[in-house]
Amino acid sequence: MFLGDGDSIKVTQLDEELGHVGLAQPGSPKLINSLLENGYLPVVSSIGVTDEGQLMNVNADQAATALAATLGADLILLSDVSGILDGKGQRIAEMTAAKAEQLIEQGIITDGMIVKVNAALDAARTLGRPVDIASWRHAEQLPALFNGMPMGPGYADFSLSFVGRRRSFPALNFKIRKQSYGTLGRAFYPGSRSTVQTIQRLTAL
Repeated sequence: MFLGDGDSIKVTQLDEELGHVGLAQPGSPKLINSLLENGYLPVVSSIGVTDEGQLMNVNADQAATALAATLGADLILLSDVSGILDGKGQRIAEMTAAKAEQLIEQGIITDGMIVKVNAALDAARTLGRPVDIASWRHAEQLPALFNGMPMGPGYADFSLSFVGRRRSFPALNFKIRKQSYGTLGRAFYPGSRSTVQTIQRLTAL
């Protein structure tokens, strides 16, 4: 499905000079909630449509943030990295905006991870709660993260917080095939390259 289905996400044009680039805002949760309640796992592309009927390409992380806001869900951003390491080579479990800025200035967070971390921090600000980043390479470990448990040594699992400690939010229930993952308060959005692999691994559990 795409962002415009069921008015799940409202999309407006970001800037005329940028062409068909859209900005996603929360919409109606009815369609996605109905799909989840009936055992479906929605895979949503980051293509939206304006009120005027124009198709817009939306940044995937920003689209995921809008979906999480629509559903009242926590957000997990999947990446291909194994985690962020500090200056001593130790994996960072939690990060604040101030700490992220410091590590970027020190050259510890570099290249594409800067974009991912900034996207997660923007999402944390928008949602008003922490955002998790995890690796799609170890999809078999994701159910643990869905249930609020660490993924274990060697797996990416870190939280970026703008507002402090985690709060509780209404959870969503969904099933993949006949396997139930119980309560899921997370909206996760795999990147285009990893979507099929992630879904295949989840459905094989």
